[in-house]
Amino acid sequence: MQQQSTVCKNRRNGRVCVQPHGVVKQVTDAEIWKNELNMFRLLSSECTNLFPSLLYLDEECMVMVQENVNDQGLRALEWEDRWTGDLLNYNEQISNAFVVFEKLNIFPDDLNVCCNMIINGPEIKIIDFGFYKIVNDKAILKKKLEKDRARILKDIFTVVEKQIPYQGWCPGKPC
Repeated sequence: MQQQSTVCKNRRNGRVCVQPHGVVKQVTDAEIWKNELNMFRLLSSECTNLFPSLLYLDEECMVMVQENVNDQGLRALEWEDRWTGDLLNYNEQISNAFVVFEKLNIFPDDLNVCCNMIINGPEIKIIDFGFYKIVNDKAILKKKLEKDRARILKDIFTVVEKQIPYQGWCPGKPC
């Protein structure tokens, strides 16, 4: 397994650096930072491994460090049986995340595989929550979540099918 160095990306409202053992996020917009923290706290209160642990927080500087997927660091998609076992595993993990979103009335407005999810072997972590929204109309929320869940699973399948070495960003796609 090859260890990779830090991968940093300027985002529309800050900067994210994915390191082998942590994800460093600095947000430059106060409202997005406030939403990021509120959604992170709501989601991390649920007992699921999909949302990372908080390793460091500086509210004044609007910086947080979250755990990365695992202590092995980032690696290419090179695990055994990726076509069946891991895709079923991803489906289960994403489905569980969407159950949590529905329970908490959260719509993950900008959730995507390219910029705010890390996939490493059989594990997934959702790492970005700044544009999530509370939606109190359960019917609207359910419809939006069903559509979004299908899109995310299709994107994950594409990443696995093409065996893209996952580094937290999709080449050529803006975050």
